[in-house]
Amino acid sequence: MIKPGIAFHPWEYLADALEAKGRTQKELSEIIEISKFEVNDIIKWRRNITPRIAYRLWEAFGDSWETWLKLQAIYDIYLIDHNEKEIAIKNQIKEKVKELAYA
Repeated sequence: MIKPGIAFHPWEYLADALEAKGRTQKELSEIIEISKFEVNDIIKWRRNITPRIAYRLWEAFGDSWETWLKLQAIYDIYLIDHNEKEIAIKNQIKEKVKELAYA
């Protein structure tokens, strides 16, 4: 079970990777053949890393596509795990499971 204590949006990893390679968002968009708007949306947290983008980032940076998708999944789970509504639902599920165990 993934239970991250601290998570970060994959844009931070992407921003670091761009800086390390000395590339701009525009150059990245041209290299991986997605719009500069998509790249900017990832950088600004408005778009998630999808399998399509992860696959292309893998080719551009040499990291595995799994790395990009795991970063996104860990971040998403972190947000869910710290959302009050989701915490309430999780607690309701636990109670229902207990009730079924005693039935």
